[in-house]
Amino acid sequence: MNSVHVYEELVSVHQDADGDPEFTLALASARQDLQQHRKNMHPGYYFVGDNVDLRTKVRSMTITNQNKDQHMFQICAYENRVSGNHLDNSRPKTNIDTYNFKHLIPSEHEKKCLLSETTFLVAQQWSKFISHFLPYINVLPKYISHEYLKEMKSRTNRINLGVLMKCEQYNEDMTDICEFLHTFIPGHETNDDWQKKPDKVLSGGDYLTFERHKQAQSSKRNGRTPSKRLQGLIPKMEEFHNQAELLKVTCSQLYNTSSARNQGTLYAARNTLNSRNVTQQSSQDFYACSDLVEKVTTAYIVTGGLQYFGMDSLNSVPTKNIYNGAIGDKKEMYEYILVHASEFAKRFCVPDTPLLPEYGPQSNSLICRYCNKEYKRPKSLRKHEAKVHGHPDPLYGDTGITEITTQTSEDGVFNYTRLMLNLGLLRMNHNDAIRMGDGEHIMRINQFLVLFYKACNCPKYAYGLLETIAQTKVLLTERMAHRLIWNRTVNHRGEWDSNHPNDLDIEHCNKVFKDEAHSFRGTFTEKTVSRVSRSALSLQSVVQCFDTNCHVKKATSKHTAADFTEDILKLVEQYQKLDLFSIIPGRQHDPSFQKSKIPLFQLDMDGVRNWISASLSDYKRKHFYG
Repeated sequence: MNSVHVYEELVSVHQDADGDPEFTLALASARQDLQQHRKNMHPGYYFVGDNVDLRTKVRSMTITNQNKDQHMFQICAYENRVSGNHLDNSRPKTNIDTYNFKHLIPSEHEKKCLLSETTFLVAQQWSKFISHFLPYINVLPKYISHEYLKEMKSRTNRINLGVLMKCEQYNEDMTDICEFLHTFIPGHETNDDWQKKPDKVLSGGDYLTFERHKQAQSSKRNGRTPSKRLQGLIPKMEEFHNQAELLKVTCSQLYNTSSARNQGTLYAARNTLNSRNVTQQSSQDFYACSDLVEKVTTAYIVTGGLQYFGMDSLNSVPTKNIYNGAIGDKKEMYEYILVHASEFAKRFCVPDTPLLPEYGPQSNSLICRYCNKEYKRPKSLRKHEAKVHGHPDPLYGDTGITEITTQTSEDGVFNYTRLMLNLGLLRMNHNDAIRMGDGEHIMRINQFLVLFYKACNCPKYAYGLLETIAQTKVLLTERMAHRLIWNRTVNHRGEWDSNHPNDLDIEHCNKVFKDEAHSFRGTFTEKTVSRVSRSALSLQSVVQCFDTNCHVKKATSKHTAADFTEDILKLVEQYQKLDLFSIIPGRQHDPSFQKSKIPLFQLDMDGVRNWISASLSDYKRKHFYG
């Protein structure tokens, strides 16, 4: 009998033997053995997969010998750098029926954390570009720290499981992919043993893979055994395509060709910098659009800093909010720059996220908050709380909310500036969290992104991210939720800030496979594809090692950070003349940016609450979360 069973048996008789010295000693010894057992356990692993589309052209085309489109699926397994073995793995973290909806969207705690992180990024940009603050760059920390910084610096162990001649677009093929993956799960049973439950292993991918994965598993929910029901796999959504969706939202809100003559807009900046590779659709050139948004966001931050400190140029001295501490006192300098960066971020950079209404159901349990009476319908509960207990509710007269009157004449330029900083700094924050492998930071940003996606007509990613957040808070066990949060990135360089998303790494693996497959001159069969895919990454590492030992000169595969200083300074010079950070009623960009048109102001939070309720009910029906 192993230490887990010993500890569970002792806990089960705890009530009867409580107070017995021998029992107390045995329980302590069992707990110590259990902790040692968990410490020695394998850290676990997770899968990541993505489609590989390859088009082969024939030299001599005939009726039977035509160009071919190969649709395949590549899978890699990654060892967890953060195991979470010390956490409970027996039951979900909490009851989904009684879980309060408000915990799934940003609370005051999340807003404070976002303000703190945004403050650091603002102070970092000021210290980098404004001459007066250059000494402060040595005062600020180099990065936002977290508890697993050491683990996130370590290199990731990756094993390629091969490429399958399957297309994720078809449910039958995706089911075969899931069945293939399930054979690598500890506890997988090929017999009809319905009592044998496999371990849980996370299986990630982009949004399409995530949805197809769930559909394929749901189609097997009536299997005879847990293994045939594929209960060992837990699908999850990764972060690289989430980055792309956030960029798409940013461009859809702020990039408009009709604003060419309005200095300070994204499209005007594109023309100023002659960034001809930037298009209306960010998906056509992700990195070009990403670079432009980063340049404009940084230029806004620097321009705002100059106005905040009353400086005429990058080389002048502050005339407002002047530093009065001792020169060279690092502690006082640190507090000074952070205090003013926080004030600036609070005023311009942190989005005003709405809260869920206090009236109506707060969870799917439909229990009255005053007398604990249970109802079957939300409207019945709302009527009871309003009529019997006098709870404010707009359906029954009193809302309990004071109406806010809006100004008839707004400053559309200021509204644009604020939205640009809101979305731009969310992107910078999200990218910074990914580079550092900070899982908690990533999930915190995702809570804000759920509301932005919901408001900007991105229902798929809003639903997918809400499910990801629900997985970490309510659907999974503590151990699996911990693994999902802290194993969202990989690191192959062994540096602090060299992490990148799991699904981006599988895209890199796809490129290596395609390069190798294009040089293959035989017939494409399942056997040859599997052989080529399993050898491609190993062959690449052997060639790189050979080139290094033989001193072969070639371009490095590592990305070097581009220097955007010249472009940013050009934008700053232009933005200083526009007074972007003052409210001057009547100014407008084309198209106009009224507050009522800003995404989060359009959200119907009553509808969002109902959407969260329906989504949780949908997640509850998924058999693989049980």
